Amino acid sequence: MGKSNTSIAAEFFKLELLLIETADDAAKSVKALKTNFAAYDSRHGLHFVNTSKSFMRGNIRTAKDAAAELRLVADQIAKSKFLTDWEIAAARNKMNATADAIKELKKQARIYDEMNGKPKGITRIIESVLVGKLDKKKGNQDDGVIATIDTVDAVVKLTLRTTFSGFHALKRQISVAEKSLSPSLVERAKDVMEDVVIKFKGTPATRSVSI
Repeated sequence: MGKSNTSIAAEFFKLELLLIETADDAAKSVKALKTNFAAYDSRHGLHFVNTSKSFMRGNIRTAKDAAAELRLVADQIAKSKFLTDWEIAAARNKMNATADAIKELKKQARIYDEMNGKPKGITRIIESVLVGKLDKKKGNQDDGVIATIDTVDAVVKLTLRTTFSGFHALKRQISVAEKSLSPSLVERAKDVMEDVVIKFKGTPATRSVSI
């Protein structure tokens, strides 16, 4: 007993699509970050030495590679003849790796600002308010806000907010696909009852004998 192969395949197909969508989303976001770092450097007269783009290069590469790994998992699911927990573990692992890479981008942006004496007080608060007012996935970033930003931390936050949808949908679909592999409680109960019946039928009846 168990869930049909059709329903399992359907959930894994959705997972495959979301892995690709998230990978593409993250890759576009990383590309936008590179562009915005270059623009930030240009506005601040940083052309060769101590640029944000060069400082963040390693983290950008890590995030880009992590996003590419999401697509590889999607390809593996598409080619797999037997869908198992292995694909679930791979999807979750690469999703977490990508999330960690993005967190590290944010962390390194703050470190860059601190190394270059950027204010931590009112300027950062104002920038956070400006970023927060923008709609997520707005499509076109607000160039006016970009031009007023004075920290790399805010550049990262603004870019991610306007170009990246996050991992919520992917995380949910991983859980749904994982559950599709497991029999429901009702199905498990039926399996147990069938086992009991089979064992009962296979056991010779015992009769009491009076002496």
